[in-house]
Amino acid sequence: MTKPIYCLSGWGFSGDILLHSILKGKKAENLNYFELDNSSIEAMALHLSSNISESSVIVAWSLGGLIAIQIAALFPEKVRKLILLSSQPKLIEEEDYPGIPPEAMQAFIDLSLQDFETLQKQFIRSVGFPNKRILSKLEDYSLKDCKENLIHWLHQMQCTDLRKEYASLRIEILHILAEKDTVMRQGESALLALNPKAYILSIDDAGHAGFLTHTELYAALIDRFLDESHG
Repeated sequence: MTKPIYCLSGWGFSGDILLHSILKGKKAENLNYFELDNSSIEAMALHLSSNISESSVIVAWSLGGLIAIQIAALFPEKVRKLILLSSQPKLIEEEDYPGIPPEAMQAFIDLSLQDFETLQKQFIRSVGFPNKRILSKLEDYSLKDCKENLIHWLHQMQCTDLRKEYASLRIEILHILAEKDTVMRQGESALLALNPKAYILSIDDAGHAGFLTHTELYAALIDRFLDESHG
């Protein structure tokens, strides 16, 4: 029997956004973490691991990638392949490591405390760039009723650094990066310096939610990665 694929969504969006796009038609399950009690990345990984079968695949977008990496590091027998969409083991930029600029992340958190509704609208526009046609779809899948938990996960995003754990992974990893991602800068060289066996692709004209604008391409790349060995 085919084992399920598990998915972890990005900040502020239901996992259905992945289930109904690039994972449509597959036996896939959403690992929801936004509506659960506030927790650390590690504690959430421990909690979710009980729902994951051995030798499975996890597809994770953005913030969800941190939890996926933590699960794979803690339970290598449970994760056979890891697919990371616009994600990396540390989301915040520092010298010689691209990511979200620290000052932009702090401004994001400050706005979340002052005017959360405005923050979500601004974030949806950033995630949707450069394709305005997907803004309504992002709005449909955005989470509206767990403000406190979403703010909590912003802080977890800000303070989490899993580069050591990522470097220790011996499983197959696929990164799909987006050339026009305005949410987070990513660099192939920085990722390969940590884990030279990672398989990294960059999609032209795609933004942070490139799987919505280039759905067939993303799905084909995922299918190929699932069928082949890149070890």
